Amino acid sequence: NGAPCLTKSTTLTVQVDKKPKAGADDLTTAVVCEELVDANKEFDLATLLSGADPGGYWTVKGGSLGSATWLSNDGKVRIKKGSAAFPGCGIYFFEYHAVSANCGEDTAAFRLDVKCFPVAGGDADTLYVCSKDAKFKLRDFIKGTYDTTGTYLDFNNSGAIAGQPNNVDASFDPDKVKDKDSKLYLIKYVVENAPCTPAD
Repeated sequence: NGAPCLTKSTTLTVQVDKKPKAGADDLTTAVVCEELVDANKEFDLATLLSGADPGGYWTVKGGSLGSATWLSNDGKVRIKKGSAAFPGCGIYFFEYHAVSANCGEDTAAFRLDVKCFPVAGGDADTLYVCSKDAKFKLRDFIKGTYDTTGTYLDFNNSGAIAGQPNNVDASFDPDKVKDKDSKLYLIKYVVENAPCTPAD
């Protein structure tokens, strides 16, 4: 007449969460220029992500954001020369954290190279020399502060720049000018620091 006991069952629900992915962890480097004018200039670190889960957060590699207000949790880096919040040009390391409530987190490291805006100093006054005068260092006549990584451009092809023109300590030798008649020569000191443009 049938079994005396009824059949009972229990349902088990298993949810398998996806392991979080922060993307490629190869210290991808972005090179940007410090900004002179726009106080709201930003660089979005998220543009460096590849294959990463959205919705993660950023930290300075090896520590928390702390008081570094130039970097927001969503990866916006505010680059403004002279700002108290911006540490200045240099190389900075960041980590992106992709998080799962049940599967922990994954991190990927990135590098941001902030280049200094080039500074070539102020224009020198016209120098009056005689052909037999001793040679002199051009840098002694550049006004103000300047980077020492520049190059001298000899627009009139004087032939009088002694040493390497890409050496800030290069000299001008009046006795070496090609044209022995009285003449004005234009020498320009140019500093470049890509991707900062234009060169100063």
